[in-house]
Amino acid sequence: MEYGLSNHLHKPALLVLFEVQEWGLIGLFYTFSLMSGGWWWLSFLIGPVVSITYFRRQERGNLEHLQVAVGLKEIKGYPPFTAKEFEE
Repeated sequence: MEYGLSNHLHKPALLVLFEVQEWGLIGLFYTFSLMSGGWWWLSFLIGPVVSITYFRRQERGNLEHLQVAVGLKEIKGYPPFTAKEFEE
């Protein structure tokens, strides 16, 4: 029996055809369209389609890296996003 590492560090957790992060994007657009009303309901239909197709073309975890780059999230134990050099 051979043991090895998985190809993916974080395997996708699918809930009814979408990953958890994609459900978060759908919920975000839905909440925005509820608060705005009017023609902004089109953002609920178009926004998730555009953003999900974009993020599915990127590497896994791209949304989390964007959150770190913007400053919404911190990764503990790692240098800041703007660090040029890192020594262990």
